[in-house]
Amino acid sequence: MREIKFRAWLLSEQKMYYQNPKMNDVCKFGFKGNRIAMMKIAGVVKGINDYETGLEEFVLMQYTGLKANSKEIYGGDILFCKLTHNEKFEVSFIDACFELYDIRGVYCLDLKQIYSISEVIGNIYENPELLK
Repeated sequence: MREIKFRAWLLSEQKMYYQNPKMNDVCKFGFKGNRIAMMKIAGVVKGINDYETGLEEFVLMQYTGLKANSKEIYGGDILFCKLTHNEKFEVSFIDACFELYDIRGVYCLDLKQIYSISEVIGNIYENPELLK
C-alpha cells in the first residue's frame, strides 16, 4: 500500500509547500472522511467546507508512491527519460491513475512504465520553462 501524502502550490506566494509530519508549520492536512477538511501552510490554517472550497488559493498534488533518481514523484512533476528520445513528460492524475503526457499534452504512457528509468527534473509550477 502506498503512502498517501500531498504537496501544495500556494498561488498567492508562488511557493511549493511539502507535507512533513515532523514539522508542524510546513504543510499539514486535516481529513474528514475521505475529504480534506483543513490545510495548514506556513502556520496559516485554511478551512475547506462544502460551500467555499478555498481551492483557488492553492493547488494540491498527490504523491504517486514512486521515486525516480531518489526523488518522490508527485502529480505535476516533469520527468526526463533518455530511453524515449530524450523526452520530457508531465505527471498527471486522471481517472484515478497517474499518467504521463508529453510537452504537447498528448497522452503517452502509464507512469509505472518508465519511472524507474527517468529522473525528476522539476514541476509545472516552479519550472514551467521545462515544458517548452
